[in-house]
Amino acid sequence: MDINPHAESIRSEVDAWANSQYKDAKIRKKLKILDAVTFTAVGYPRTRPEQLFNITKLFIWFFPWDDALDDKADNCPPADIIQYRDDSIRIAKESLISDLERPSQLQTDPRIVGFWDIARTYRAGMTPQSTQRLAQAMCQFISATANGYIIKDNDKPTTIEAYLTGREVNIGLFPLMELTYYADKVELPSKWRPENNVIMAGIWKETARAVVIVNDLLSLQKELMQSQYDSLVPLLMHHQGLTLQEAVDRAVQMLHEVYDRLQKHSIHLSRQLTLKHAEEVKACIRIYMDMVTSNLNWSFGCKRYVNESNMQKDGSAVFEVKTPTAAPKIDDPLEYLH
Repeated sequence: MDINPHAESIRSEVDAWANSQYKDAKIRKKLKILDAVTFTAVGYPRTRPEQLFNITKLFIWFFPWDDALDDKADNCPPADIIQYRDDSIRIAKESLISDLERPSQLQTDPRIVGFWDIARTYRAGMTPQSTQRLAQAMCQFISATANGYIIKDNDKPTTIEAYLTGREVNIGLFPLMELTYYADKVELPSKWRPENNVIMAGIWKETARAVVIVNDLLSLQKELMQSQYDSLVPLLMHHQGLTLQEAVDRAVQMLHEVYDRLQKHSIHLSRQLTLKHAEEVKACIRIYMDMVTSNLNWSFGCKRYVNESNMQKDGSAVFEVKTPTAAPKIDDPLEYLH
């Protein structure tokens, strides 16, 4: 596993930026244990310090932005979520693909407007095509995430495949995958883009799915305690009649299957590459694989998911899953656990 040699040199700068951006004590506390630099340092091990710093800012931005949706889902009508979504999409579009020097509408929420300066930095270091693709990925992420909260109260469990497909978009990885040119001055030629090549589409899908499964496994305790059952393990229990441990084991098996498919896709694609595009396409795939490694490494080291008490002497992790105490939003609080 490679680690960017500039990681430690940008830590204090990242902390200072986060503290200047977010004044709320609750947000600052969450960001303090996030350790965003560790994620980006492994995900982008060859990136220069300035670019690594600015990519880390986007990774940080995702969390307060998403936490605001959590708060609105609990305390606000759907119209507020829709407004938050639309305001966020407008900022993403205007900052990346318009000639405006400032947002067209006054926006004071730092969880939204904070993206403006980040995007402008990217725009200065990207091609028009890569900027357009980043804008599209950001809008898809924002829309999918917000829409998921709007329909979250639906008490009918989604299918496992539909759930994973939706999470692939709202996990936030696709915008990061569109930053290869900004990070390392490489980007996929049009012919090999996921929208034009079925094998590359498979690589993008499995890269995001690996991140989703790891996230769902390590956040299981927190989500159950908050009565959040729209997650992979509870859905496996519901649809396949598994016990909790069986569902966890099945999710781990699914993760192995994802890695196997990623390797097969990469080998298959390498056999189709022409000499003209081979170096650039392989460089992008290497970045995607770094992101998978980065997420796994960061997740196990992040106190947001794993505490020292979870770690065993043999290197394994044990999580005690307790019965939720908060009142669930479904009629039968244990429906998904039978």
